[in-house]
Amino acid sequence: MMRNDEIVRIPQEGGELENLNSQVLMETEKTLFNYGCAMTARGLNKSELSILMFAKNGQMVAPLSEEKIRELVETAFIFALRDDVNNSLPTIAGSKRQLVPLLHEMYDSLSPDSTLFRHGGGLVSVRDGVIGHHTPDTVLTLLSRRANYVDVKQDGMFPPTRAANAILFASPGSDGDKIRPLERVVNVPVLRKDGTVFDSPGYDATSRIFYHPTGNIQKIGSNSRRQEAIDAAAWLLDMVGQFPFESEFDKTNYIGLLLTLVVRELCGCVPMALIDAPSAGTGKSLLAKIAHVVATGTLPEFGVLPSDEPEMRKAFTSRLQESPPILIYDNADEVIRSAVLAAVITSDVWQDRQLGRNRILHLPMRAALVVTGNNIRLGGDMPRRCYRIRLDANTAQPWTRGGFKHRLPEYATENRGEIIAALLTMAQVWIIAGHPKGNNVRIGSFESWCEVVGGILEYAGLNGFLGNLSKMYRDTADGEDDAEQWACWMGAIHAHWGDNGFTVKQLASAMNDLNAMGLRDAAPYSLGEIGAASDRAWLTRLGSALHGRKGQVFNLGEAQVKLCQGIVDSRMKQKTYWLAEK
Repeated sequence: MMRNDEIVRIPQEGGELENLNSQVLMETEKTLFNYGCAMTARGLNKSELSILMFAKNGQMVAPLSEEKIRELVETAFIFALRDDVNNSLPTIAGSKRQLVPLLHEMYDSLSPDSTLFRHGGGLVSVRDGVIGHHTPDTVLTLLSRRANYVDVKQDGMFPPTRAANAILFASPGSDGDKIRPLERVVNVPVLRKDGTVFDSPGYDATSRIFYHPTGNIQKIGSNSRRQEAIDAAAWLLDMVGQFPFESEFDKTNYIGLLLTLVVRELCGCVPMALIDAPSAGTGKSLLAKIAHVVATGTLPEFGVLPSDEPEMRKAFTSRLQESPPILIYDNADEVIRSAVLAAVITSDVWQDRQLGRNRILHLPMRAALVVTGNNIRLGGDMPRRCYRIRLDANTAQPWTRGGFKHRLPEYATENRGEIIAALLTMAQVWIIAGHPKGNNVRIGSFESWCEVVGGILEYAGLNGFLGNLSKMYRDTADGEDDAEQWACWMGAIHAHWGDNGFTVKQLASAMNDLNAMGLRDAAPYSLGEIGAASDRAWLTRLGSALHGRKGQVFNLGEAQVKLCQGIVDSRMKQKTYWLAEK
């Protein structure tokens, strides 16, 4: 039974009402329905209720029609006496045929729920740091727990099925939507785009991030000095110092991977990290585990990259719905060549059709991608979307090595708070200093990440970030892809010079000419980072590459060309090259 003092809310029409008269009529209908329910609850029969309702209607500024009053009498009488009405809940009255007015009231009932968010184009709940995706049935359950619904056009109650579907798939802010948007869930404090630290558990409206701390994470001061950043970097290097990094570049790159986990909001798109080694047992998976522990506080469940494109697309769409801070794929044993993976890496928002439904998801891509493997090879567009962290123990059985300073990953788990504090200290000191840029190389499409992470590392005393990029391009190039890239490049050179000759320096100058960018864009990845025409190291590398291909015939489609070499100046040993059509 309905309480006598219960106020039934009838929502008004969506959008602006056509005129003031229609608004008054709506208020009249609302008032009379409440009055009818209250009188019925006092024990009046339908005839008595009808007399009172018509009398009450006569007192209204804008009375309703006789037909409308009879509808309200029937609806109020039946609804007030129903056994399935929950008297502890408010009542939302309207018409199940008029969706928009109901939605405003339903959003009001849902908005106090602090666990509800909009994520990826759907409705989710966040509990214990885990995202759960709602379905039409679960939304219907949520609504039914918050109000009774009565149809003023027909007798009885109705389940708000259409409204549940509309709420589930609504665009943020539409039809009175007050549910908060969610970008991702994190388990560590992170830097907002304005450089401030978000370290208070719960939801942050500025960044649209939900922070669910795992483990004991200490807060850092806001006035750290450069020496503290240098000390923090040294402490992190000590933690991973037992790993046989191939070079200092690789070691710095790994600290860059850890930094990415806390400065992700400042970075835009982030390239995929390759943790690579000549053989098994060198420590690749262990380094990946440490990164996962830092990001989440837990050890990872390793996956493997799917072998075909449809499965790759499904896998990423499924995983990104969970808003993971890091995704690790172990033991890549084939050439990594995937248009889907390449697209994921360079996407701020990943769009794909939801499995089993005819609608598009829009999922924020904020995960750091990591792949481990032995002598990883890259094909297609993957080389310029990756950076490498290479280990080399220089022994036949690297897994038998001993004498380690720390027992990992246990040490990382036990000292996770200190690791995160060190990373945040490095980042915050760099921000206080005014974001000084590092001298590291830049990767196209990832310039922000290169500047942020490279700047933080260099200011903390770690130089050489991405310094192994050219070597990675040469080492990971797939032979088949490299041949295709060389043929494409020779086609660009032939289009530029025809059968005329050119020197290495002339080619280097043309590759830096804005009017001949096709020469630069078509260059094989195995050439490494392209330098200026005055860069002697680059000229030597370019000359060696051309010399190594002299006499080779390249298929340009309908034509074939042969790379020829001659001597222009025997005294200076200056070589010239030209492409002769066959």
